[in-house]
Amino acid sequence: MRRKIKISDRILVIASLVYVLLPFVIFCLGFLKFYIALPIIVFIVWGAYRCYGSFEYKNSEISVCSLIGVGIIIMLLLSISGIGCFGYQHADFIVRNPIFKALIEEKWPLIVDLSRQTTEVRDVIGSDTVGFSYYFTYWLPAAVVGKVTSLACADVALLLWTFLGLSIVIFIISRITKMNVVLLTVIMIFFAQPDIVNILHSKGERWWNPIGIYQGFTNNIYEVFNQALPCWVIVGVILWLKDLRNIVFIASFLFCYSPWCTIGVFPVCLFLLFKNKVGVISAFTLQNFCMPIINLLVMGSFYMANDSEMVKGFIWNFHSISDLVLLIPLLWIVNYTGYFVILYNRLRTDKIIIVCILVLMIYSFYQITSVNDFLMRTAIPLLFVLFVYVIDEFMKVGKKKRFFILCYILICAYVPYQTLKYHAIMSCFFPENCVRWVGTVEHIDCGDNKKNVQCAKMFDSQFFVHNYKEKFFYKYLAK
Repeated sequence: MRRKIKISDRILVIASLVYVLLPFVIFCLGFLKFYIALPIIVFIVWGAYRCYGSFEYKNSEISVCSLIGVGIIIMLLLSISGIGCFGYQHADFIVRNPIFKALIEEKWPLIVDLSRQTTEVRDVIGSDTVGFSYYFTYWLPAAVVGKVTSLACADVALLLWTFLGLSIVIFIISRITKMNVVLLTVIMIFFAQPDIVNILHSKGERWWNPIGIYQGFTNNIYEVFNQALPCWVIVGVILWLKDLRNIVFIASFLFCYSPWCTIGVFPVCLFLLFKNKVGVISAFTLQNFCMPIINLLVMGSFYMANDSEMVKGFIWNFHSISDLVLLIPLLWIVNYTGYFVILYNRLRTDKIIIVCILVLMIYSFYQITSVNDFLMRTAIPLLFVLFVYVIDEFMKVGKKKRFFILCYILICAYVPYQTLKYHAIMSCFFPENCVRWVGTVEHIDCGDNKKNVQCAKMFDSQFFVHNYKEKFFYKYLAK
């Protein structure tokens, strides 16, 4: 007889709330004036207590084998992710590693002395003292560990923090859909969007087609774990809530991790709020009203301190009309047909499915950055909702439809498979090329002057805050 362990929903709810709220609490303690941080933290704790009462609690059982199995699968997945310098790192780690190191070694709030840069870099970005603005909230718990121990311990803490977040996401989905956690974990790893159109249009350059890029779970974990994991936890909690008294309270914390994902989850919250009059009335609570204002004031002023101008506009400003006329409808057909077929019987009762697809279609007309980060990141919460409904449908239908859903997942598994294979090969056979470093935030060193200047320009346009003492956040809120 297999040994089973009883798991209370209360543990999962507490873990979820701590995972979402703790990094922002650390941000308040480390970056804000104490008399501003204290009342905010007190309000967060009170709001979390109120949110704790908005769930239906049950006890469930899980076999020891399943618990060990899902732990091993998650750790194997993360061991080649580059997170915590374990395994091959995506190109974005060029900036993430120095930021994480700065959070560990420097005082908060981060103030960068550009006079320490090389002469070539100073000639381009100046030699003044600047602030630093970025959505690095996710790294703060691990950074605290690093401050009291070492950089190596911080790397391990970051890996474990990510392990915890992904575990919470899997158990929330399992709680909602009743799917076995091991099977769910495997499906999540290989669940993505059909990238056939992107592959063909990009002429073999993987799936990078800025007209429309929808990434699966594996690619989001490997590339934007700092945005995706908190987003999935928050959206999972929203779908699990039994009422709307705390929906805006918990959703507002997504802004601390990703402004893009916040734009994605906003229509979902609006739909849940206004789908019936009773729901709207119950949502008028103090925590729902105040927490978004607090997050907008604190994190909004922090993000806005940076005056960076990104490439943005409607997609017809970036692509030829002939491309758009052909590829946009084809992109929609390829990406959404599977969802409509799988969830057809639920479209009348679960209108949120239609809402998510319509919002994805609308957002596909706007572009920010050359690879369209706007579409990739705003899609994260919307695709997560659709995934939960696909899994729920899988658990409720017969063998024939289950077989169809599995075939659809296999078709979509091409990109996650290629990503896993590439990371595994690089991590196992070319470890010397896995970790990406460009020196430190205060002394950028890419190996030669030309690369140093290019990297410095990127830091300057995206992160550095010149004349920071005149910015609202640094003038009135920061220590």
